[in-house]
Amino acid sequence: MMRQLNCLIFLSILNFIPSGVQAKTSVALQQQNDFSLKSLLQSLHTSRDPISGETKCCPIGYHFDGKDCVISPDCDSGCYFDSGKCHAREEPRCPGDGIPNGMNCFTTKGPECPTHAELKDKTCVVGQPQCGDGFEYDHSLRSCVSIESPQCGDSYDFSKGRCITKKRPECRGRGATRFENGHCIGTSPPVCDKGSYNDKLSLCQADAPRCPGGSSIQGNVCISKNGPSCARADDEYDPDMKKCTSKSHRL
Repeated sequence: MMRQLNCLIFLSILNFIPSGVQAKTSVALQQQNDFSLKSLLQSLHTSRDPISGETKCCPIGYHFDGKDCVISPDCDSGCYFDSGKCHAREEPRCPGDGIPNGMNCFTTKGPECPTHAELKDKTCVVGQPQCGDGFEYDHSLRSCVSIESPQCGDSYDFSKGRCITKKRPECRGRGATRFENGHCIGTSPPVCDKGSYNDKLSLCQADAPRCPGGSSIQGNVCISKNGPSCARADDEYDPDMKKCTSKSHRL
């Protein structure tokens, strides 16, 4: 019907149908008794040129070659030649209530699962998993979990999957000790073989350093109490120049 309607529109635009026939067309379509027009439409089909892509109405047995309607090659019974191929006159069909879609047939009825099963996420689900007495199924763990919480002894607490004693750790080292920050700390301070223990530096500090006689410690060196002297009697040490200069050359 679509093929006939396309050709009818095409012929009307080109004024191919005589005016008398055109005048009768509306009456023929309403009364469905114009045998000549019906025969004309059934004898035409829309042919497409595969090279140019243009279409034209041609009689059955002819095809459009881009210029004219020419005799088509022979095809099997029930087929017609168009666009370089033999096309079946009947549209694709699917068995039962199937609907053709490309190379596949789809049905309007959705998938089903067997009795006592339910379709969930593309899978047929049969009830909930069952666990033994005192256990229940945990979906997040996918395991059977005990209804009761883990139990530890009276002097223990359950924490992070372990039983932890309520008693504080005891230190049993030599001397009096105490538990502090995960260590056993002695109550007596450290003892040095020589000098004294510096708690801030955590080091053994010896006695203060000493310098030879006539000198004293300044920073990390020993400085003589007497200043520098010159070998010659007429020379004297100049602290600004930091060398011995002659007295006679001074102004």
